[in-house]
Amino acid sequence: MRNGTPGAIASRNQGSGFFGAVRAHAGPEEAWALALRSIANATGCSDEAVRVCLDSRYGRHFADDVLSDLLSDQELAGAIDRAVERWTDRRIDGQIEEEVGIP
Repeated sequence: MRNGTPGAIASRNQGSGFFGAVRAHAGPEEAWALALRSIANATGCSDEAVRVCLDSRYGRHFADDVLSDLLSDQELAGAIDRAVERWTDRRIDGQIEEEVGIP
Protein backbone atom coordinates (compact mmCIF):
# COMPACT_ATOMS: atom_id res chain seq x y z
CA MET A 1 0.00 0.00 0.00
CA ARG A 2 1.18 3.47 -0.78
CA ASN A 3 -1.04 5.45 1.63
CA GLY A 4 -3.53 5.90 -1.21
CA THR A 5 -1.22 8.36 -2.98
CA PRO A 6 0.27 7.36 -6.34
CA GLY A 7 4.06 7.38 -6.24
CA ALA A 8 4.36 7.92 -2.48
CA ILE A 9 6.29 5.44 -0.40
CA ALA A 10 4.08 4.15 2.40
CA SER A 11 4.45 4.94 6.08
CA ARG A 12 5.28 2.00 8.29
CA ASN A 13 4.07 3.82 11.38
CA GLN A 14 0.61 5.12 10.57
CA GLY A 15 -0.43 5.25 14.21
CA SER A 16 2.37 7.57 15.25
CA GLY A 17 5.15 9.61 13.68
CA PHE A 18 4.13 12.21 11.10
CA PHE A 19 1.24 10.20 9.64
CA GLY A 20 -0.40 9.60 12.99
CA ALA A 21 0.09 13.17 14.16
CA VAL A 22 -1.58 14.82 11.16
CA ARG A 23 -4.47 12.34 10.95
CA ALA A 24 -6.84 14.43 13.11
CA HIS A 25 -6.08 17.75 11.41
CA ALA A 26 -5.46 17.05 7.71
CA GLY A 27 -5.77 14.25 5.22
CA PRO A 28 -2.85 12.05 6.27
CA GLU A 29 -2.29 10.60 2.79
CA GLU A 30 -2.07 14.03 1.16
CA ALA A 31 0.07 15.45 3.98
CA TRP A 32 2.37 12.41 3.84
CA ALA A 33 2.91 12.73 0.09
CA LEU A 34 3.55 16.48 0.31
CA ALA A 35 5.97 16.12 3.23
CA LEU A 36 7.82 13.23 1.64
CA ARG A 37 8.35 15.15 -1.60
CA SER A 38 9.22 18.46 0.05
CA ILE A 39 11.78 16.92 2.40
CA ALA A 40 13.34 14.78 -0.35
CA ASN A 41 13.66 17.82 -2.60
CA ALA A 42 15.17 19.96 0.17
CA THR A 43 17.66 17.36 1.39
CA GLY A 44 18.40 15.24 -1.66
CA CYS A 45 17.67 12.15 0.43
CA SER A 46 15.92 9.07 -0.88
CA ASP A 47 12.22 8.53 -0.25
CA GLU A 48 13.16 5.61 2.01
CA ALA A 49 15.38 7.84 4.18
CA VAL A 50 12.62 10.44 4.42
CA ARG A 51 10.12 7.71 5.33
CA VAL A 52 12.34 6.60 8.22
CA CYS A 53 12.52 10.17 9.48
CA LEU A 54 8.80 10.85 9.13
CA ASP A 55 7.96 7.56 10.86
CA SER A 56 10.23 8.40 13.80
CA ARG A 57 9.67 10.65 16.80
CA TYR A 58 11.21 13.45 14.73
CA GLY A 59 8.38 13.00 12.23
CA ARG A 60 5.94 13.56 15.07
CA HIS A 61 7.74 16.78 16.03
CA PHE A 62 7.86 17.85 12.38
CA ALA A 63 4.10 17.26 12.18
CA ASP A 64 3.57 19.42 15.26
CA ASP A 65 5.44 22.22 13.47
CA VAL A 66 3.26 21.78 10.36
CA LEU A 67 0.08 21.67 12.44
CA SER A 68 0.92 24.90 14.23
CA ASP A 69 0.92 26.65 10.83
CA LEU A 70 -2.33 24.91 9.88
CA LEU A 71 -3.97 26.22 13.04
CA SER A 72 -2.98 29.70 11.88
CA ASP A 73 -5.15 29.22 8.77
CA GLN A 74 -2.25 28.32 6.50
CA GLU A 75 -2.73 25.89 3.62
CA LEU A 76 -1.24 22.40 3.94
CA ALA A 77 1.41 22.54 1.21
CA GLY A 78 2.65 25.94 2.39
CA ALA A 79 2.71 24.82 6.03
CA ILE A 80 4.80 21.80 5.08
CA ASP A 81 7.20 23.85 2.97
CA ARG A 82 7.67 26.38 5.78
CA ALA A 83 8.31 23.60 8.28
CA VAL A 84 10.89 22.07 5.92
CA GLU A 85 12.63 25.45 5.67
CA ARG A 86 12.76 25.79 9.45
CA TRP A 87 13.96 22.22 9.94
CA THR A 88 16.70 22.41 7.31
CA ASP A 89 18.13 25.38 9.18
CA ARG A 90 18.55 23.25 12.32
CA ARG A 91 21.78 21.52 13.16
CA ILE A 92 21.72 17.87 14.09
CA ASP A 93 24.38 15.63 15.52
CA GLY A 94 25.76 12.38 14.11
CA GLN A 95 23.56 10.25 16.35
CA ILE A 96 20.36 11.78 14.98
CA GLU A 97 21.68 11.58 11.42
CA GLU A 98 22.46 7.89 11.89
CA GLU A 99 19.09 7.22 13.55
CA VAL A 100 16.93 8.78 10.83
CA GLY A 101 19.28 8.73 7.84
CA ILE A 102 18.91 12.38 6.90
CA PRO A 103 21.88 14.75 7.05
